[in-house]
Amino acid sequence: WDWASLFQKDPAQFDLSETPEAKPEGTQRDAFLADLKAERKFYGGDRYEKSRSGDEKAAFCSALHETMDLWYAHQGTTVYMLTQLPEGTHRQNGYDASGWTTYERRSAEQIKKVYLYDAKWKLVLDLGAGMNAEKTRNWPLDPDGFNKLIEHKQFTNGADRDSVKKLFCKMSIAQLGGIKMLDFTGISPPTVGDAQQLGRCLNLCQHLKLCDLSNVGLTDVTCKALFSTFKFNGVLTTL
Repeated sequence: WDWASLFQKDPAQFDLSETPEAKPEGTQRDAFLADLKAERKFYGGDRYEKSRSGDEKAAFCSALHETMDLWYAHQGTTVYMLTQLPEGTHRQNGYDASGWTTYERRSAEQIKKVYLYDAKWKLVLDLGAGMNAEKTRNWPLDPDGFNKLIEHKQFTNGADRDSVKKLFCKMSIAQLGGIKMLDFTGISPPTVGDAQQLGRCLNLCQHLKLCDLSNVGLTDVTCKALFSTFKFNGVLTTL
């Protein structure tokens, strides 16, 4: 399924009236979102929720909670982002305003190399950015930074926000905790906020030996912002 679609299961069973967007803003929508979170009601309705078989639901839950980080975040995968809505779509929220696509993008941008010395492609590429695609790579986010960002994003199922926060935190602790080398050579110059976020990510790196920041345009101000966030752990040997 594509991210602009409402359907992830059987569309024939989908009840459009059983979605947050179909409820009037205010107490009725808030109550529906609370019911979704408590699993008293289901996005798309009861029949839509049950349209997966037991095996399909088990596979879905396993992918969602156990392996999703590998699809986007692993240093050996390439992620192409289709960030422009297709013509004729009825979806109101674009890629950058949506919760799940924000999770996917920020997961993919956390530890992958920016510049590849031999390969002629990028590991993370925004295909909707045109000629500026290579300049749209974001600096990495730590879990706290992600939680603040995701608060302002939209979810089709409002109950997904907490799940996404937990997934990103779990992924960050696991992959940053095990990584031995990070290379951000060639990324756009960081803002003060970017540098602080990078520092908080590096604090989670328990086995990191090298962090390459060559040609990223660090200034005295952004260096100070980066170093001010460091905790002493005696792990990083080369920066």
